[in-house]
Amino acid sequence: MHQKTYSGYLWIISFYLCCILRPSSTCEVDGGAFFTTITVNEETEIGTVVGSLNFVNPESIAKVEVVDPNPYFDYISSNNSLVVTSRIDMDQGLNPLQLMILECMNTNGPTLEIEVEFELKDVNDFAPTFKPTNQYSASISEAAIIGTQISLVEADDDDIKNAFIIYELQTSEHSSLFKIETAAGGKAAITLNGVLDYESAQVYKLTVLAKDCQSRRNCSVNQKMATAEVTVTVEDADDLSPEFDQPTYTVSIFEDSVLNTVVAQLVARDQDTLNAPIRYSIEGEGDQYFSVDQFTGMVTVGDMAGIVKGNRYLLQAKAWQANDVNKKTTATLIIKIVATNGNAPQFSKSSYNTALPEEVLLEHRLSLSPSRTEIQLSS
Repeated sequence: MHQKTYSGYLWIISFYLCCILRPSSTCEVDGGAFFTTITVNEETEIGTVVGSLNFVNPESIAKVEVVDPNPYFDYISSNNSLVVTSRIDMDQGLNPLQLMILECMNTNGPTLEIEVEFELKDVNDFAPTFKPTNQYSASISEAAIIGTQISLVEADDDDIKNAFIIYELQTSEHSSLFKIETAAGGKAAITLNGVLDYESAQVYKLTVLAKDCQSRRNCSVNQKMATAEVTVTVEDADDLSPEFDQPTYTVSIFEDSVLNTVVAQLVARDQDTLNAPIRYSIEGEGDQYFSVDQFTGMVTVGDMAGIVKGNRYLLQAKAWQANDVNKKTTATLIIKIVATNGNAPQFSKSSYNTALPEEVLLEHRLSLSPSRTEIQLSS
């Protein structure tokens, strides 16, 4: 037991003499070390001094030289500085830890090695780029439901650490109708977020922002940005019913009108730009006296037997899309039956004789007064 205690004391004394009371080497730098670490940003200009070796006893150093050089840095012995010698581009896959070893020779002591570690930092020197272009176009039906995908956009970044892309839609008058979300493969999907109406707007112009970050949660204030334009064209859908060109048609026909006499021309049009074909019909009191061409909307006289002079027939005109009977409209058709005017005007005499004074000028005209049956002169 005493022997173990004695050995322990010897170890403590040896450590104290060797390590605690050991005089500092003249080649030590940065407060007693034989290595140093220097942080350098990429794209630091060539010739820039990025650090220096502060030796403890520089007057006792005979020589310092590089024994394991680095392609991007060098040591300047005249002022113990470390400088950049080549372009540093982290985006080319450069190792972020670069090492240089120097040999320090004391005037009265051993030669020692000093390690210099350069820690390279990637900087955000590239803005995102949309590919293959920053001009996109897409189309969508006005009948599309919310959530329908309209277009995919994609941007990338040549930086290493600042290559995570966040997409946003630039706020505009109609941007709330759309939404953008990150999709697979670094792309972004523009989806429908509202109700479209072709009759209100046929084209929307959207601006997409692409911002670079180190990660989804780490976006610095120095982030770079790119923009892309997306043109969204709204396609018309068959969502509107046809309409008549007037709500009421009022016509008159003679009581003795013959078969196929034209009564009225009905006109209805599809309110969509699709211009679906229209079909026509009429119904109501007295519809047996008339017929309508289902393709053209022309109403004509049918069988007039039994029609009553002076009657007024109130019919309902219908129009619907040939491809969808549920898209329909109605109008009122009023047909008045009037008596035939069978009496032509007649003169009270078949001939008239009169005498004129000789002074009547040639320019004077003769006129017959219908009420007095007299011939009068007028200039």
